[in-house]
Amino acid sequence: MKNVKKQILLTIVVVALISFNLYAQNIEGIAMYKSEMRDLPELSSIGENNISPQMAELIKQRVISSSKKEFSLSFNANESLFLEKESLNKKDNSSSGGIQIAMTSTNFSSKVYKNTANNELLQEVDFMGKLFLVKDSLSKYEWKLTEETKKIGAYTAKKALLSLNYSEASILQSSDDGKKEKKAPRKKNYETEVWYTPEIAVSHGPGEYWGLPGLILEVHDPHTSVVCDKITLNPKKPIKIKKPKKGKQVTKAELPKMEDIMSQF
Repeated sequence: MKNVKKQILLTIVVVALISFNLYAQNIEGIAMYKSEMRDLPELSSIGENNISPQMAELIKQRVISSSKKEFSLSFNANESLFLEKESLNKKDNSSSGGIQIAMTSTNFSSKVYKNTANNELLQEVDFMGKLFLVKDSLSKYEWKLTEETKKIGAYTAKKALLSLNYSEASILQSSDDGKKEKKAPRKKNYETEVWYTPEIAVSHGPGEYWGLPGLILEVHDPHTSVVCDKITLNPKKPIKIKKPKKGKQVTKAELPKMEDIMSQF
């Protein structure tokens, strides 16, 4: 009798595992996200660049306003495409009053393709009107999983932490003789907090983030918060995920060097 019970229990476990794997293989969907800039040290230093407090405040507000964006993440078991919707603020607010703020982080580029099966990363990155196609391998993130949970919409999410290096924004300032002087970005360690749900069994997330046992719904790093506000699973119309193709091809290691080229314009 005991052997029969054990056999039944084993069968139930095997069926559950097979069902979970089939669910993960067949799942596809679209998640919608909104991003907004958080406290950024570089914004506090704008007032140190020989400009009036009024102009400094204007620049801060323009940078913060331009950071409010909307994204969609189309995904299936292995692929995802993170795509920026039309900007909420069409004006180019990255420069004003002789000062330009150039963010070096590409975590939330306008178009990011990931393939977890092939370890493939493709990004379209726009540096001041110049388009580059970043082609590289997926970053190997060392996630620290926690048992902390919270509800995000209809899903139970778990908290995970990630320690990374962060390059502060470079500030280009026009000097008295008209030449641009660049303050080199300082590198700092920082911790990113994310929330993911194992109830959606894919290893995708916004931007470059991936590698957790469930879809990432929220990302909070030192300067940006990205929050999912809508999810559509297995829509009637099949989802087509297309790889980015536009721009001069570079690797992630080569990309920061492009900032020096852009500073000439």
